[in-house]
Amino acid sequence: MRAWRLAFLVIGLTACGGGDDAGLFTGGGQDAGLGGGGSGATGGASTGGASGSGGIVASGGSSTGGVGTGGAATGGSAGVGGAATGGLGSGGVGTGGAGAGGVGTGGASTGGASSGGTGGGPTGPSCEGKCGSTSPQPLPSGGQCFCDSVCLSYNDCCPSWSKACNATSQGSVNCADDKCNTASEFCCYQYSNQSDSYTPACLSNGSSCVGPDIFCDDPSDCASGQVCCASLQGTTNPFVAAMQCRATSDCRDDQNRLVVCGDSGTCPANLSCAPMKLGSNYNLPQYKVCQ
Repeated sequence: MRAWRLAFLVIGLTACGGGDDAGLFTGGGQDAGLGGGGSGATGGASTGGASGSGGIVASGGSSTGGVGTGGAATGGSAGVGGAATGGLGSGGVGTGGAGAGGVGTGGASTGGASSGGTGGGPTGPSCEGKCGSTSPQPLPSGGQCFCDSVCLSYNDCCPSWSKACNATSQGSVNCADDKCNTASEFCCYQYSNQSDSYTPACLSNGSSCVGPDIFCDDPSDCASGQVCCASLQGTTNPFVAAMQCRATSDCRDDQNRLVVCGDSGTCPANLSCAPMKLGSNYNLPQYKVCQ
């Protein structure tokens, strides 16, 4: 049974809606043949001999019909026995001709075997129109998956989740199951002391946010020469204070900052683009960073 909520580590956070990340949670910037036989011959018709009269027994002549070979064969007509008058008369015996039909072999035709192409893309239930749903989706192979924003944390996202619900696009940032327009909004992961949890929501630029300020989630959100950069705070259990556009030279590991790669997959040498994994309860796996 999938547990529904994440447990979070309590960390003291300070509030700031924009600007640099020197303090906790600060941010700013932009974001198949026929065969036939021959014609058959017709067997000869035979008529039996006439019978004798009186006490003499006459036997009808025996006749055999001709044999015809061909596609359709017609046997000869049977003999007609002679009529007997007086003594015992025996009618002649006639044998119809035997006809053998010709043998035709149709051309053999073998249909070509066809194999359907294999469709690309992920298999399984689609998350289209289901982003954010907490209802489990059945998998063809058994089991279930989800289309909500915390499926990465539980490793139970449906195969289509990333494309349908988490694909990055220029001018917008993913914010749980919503997208914020970077022209006028940012994604605030508002922190609550009472529940020790985040509540992501799109806020107007300039609004106060106690928690990570997300102004970009992909290089396309930033101008040429800039990268989307995640600024971290804390050393034992680091957490994201803000994600904003910075100069490439101003987003380095030694500055406690990570390049946010999104769907671009572009990272500095020796680093790979993958869902954020900081080893902290305040991890944000919805976003991909170079690590």
